[in-house]
Amino acid sequence: MFEQDLSAVRRLDLPLLGRRLGECGGGQCGFTLVDLMVVLAVVAVLASIGVPTFRRLILSNRLTTTANAMVVTLDMARMEAIKRGGGVQFCGSDHAHDGGALDRAFAQACTENGRSQLGAVYRAVPTITPPGFTTPLVAPPITEQGHRLLNNGTMHAVRFNAQGLGSRPGVNEVQVLITVADLCFDSAHHREIQIVNGSLIHVVTPNHASLCHHA
Repeated sequence: MFEQDLSAVRRLDLPLLGRRLGECGGGQCGFTLVDLMVVLAVVAVLASIGVPTFRRLILSNRLTTTANAMVVTLDMARMEAIKRGGGVQFCGSDHAHDGGALDRAFAQACTENGRSQLGAVYRAVPTITPPGFTTPLVAPPITEQGHRLLNNGTMHAVRFNAQGLGSRPGVNEVQVLITVADLCFDSAHHREIQIVNGSLIHVVTPNHASLCHHA
């Protein structure tokens, strides 16, 4: 068997086979150095145009996803307040309060381990001994990705009452407009999360450029 295979190899016209495989038009084969340089130049131009556009597309999608997730969390907090008869807070970087037991309980929950639990939702449960409140977690804080998109690293706290109306902690009346957060990745790309008349939660895309600073 081996001898038959060897004889078959010997019968091959290897030089002829090589010439046939190497035949090209005009007697030339392959690419010249100039051809390769032209291709590399075209690829470089396309990359310089496409990569920044693709990056902006990814960041814009990330911005919208984070804003929508925040709206869902605020809606959850509002529904929880209606179900529980009030006493639900969406945590922000500010802790405006009048120093009462409820305010102290939320302030402590929203700064667990010395760090603001931005975007977390807690509800207040009255206790008898000792008198005060416990604050079970309803929704976790925003992700690290969300933190990076916050303009100036700030987010406003919102407290919802039994009617599901939200206001800044320490404010006893429903506010016409609360801008909960401004998410951005540059001066031209912002998403604002707003609460109108205490209950309408939506995302607004400003039609003007403004500063964008990340903490």
